[in-house]
Amino acid sequence: MPRRGKPGRKANNRGAAEKLLLRKFSEQLEQLLKDPDWNVERVRKRLLVSRASFFNYKAGTDLASFDVLKRAHDELGFSFPYMDFSTQGKPQAPRIDLEHAQGELFLDMLRQEDICVTSKKTVDRQTLELTVQVRFPAVGTRYRA
Repeated sequence: MPRRGKPGRKANNRGAAEKLLLRKFSEQLEQLLKDPDWNVERVRKRLLVSRASFFNYKAGTDLASFDVLKRAHDELGFSFPYMDFSTQGKPQAPRIDLEHAQGELFLDMLRQEDICVTSKKTVDRQTLELTVQVRFPAVGTRYRA
């Protein structure tokens, strides 16, 4: 029996349920993209996937993870037969508000003498580019100003 696909790759034997899920997800992506309010970038950002993964899902060549399918269900209103999204998938790390976390980091850990401007360059009339060297304290150490 001749081998199909790229040499060295194993055949991906999917079960009936996986094939159904691939097809349903692909069909729903196609249907959503027919709506003029939605485009590839907007959908992939809602699903939190790369462009390559998005096109693989759309073509039906790659099966999305439970988390991606759950986001499609929650964010885009997709439905999948026989899937219950009320159960937990793998545990996810809590989301961190980066702006708030970065502000706390700099306020709590840094002193003025820890920051050194190593070079500066004028980019245009309203922009200045700075190269900064920042020293962070050892883990567990707290500076108090």
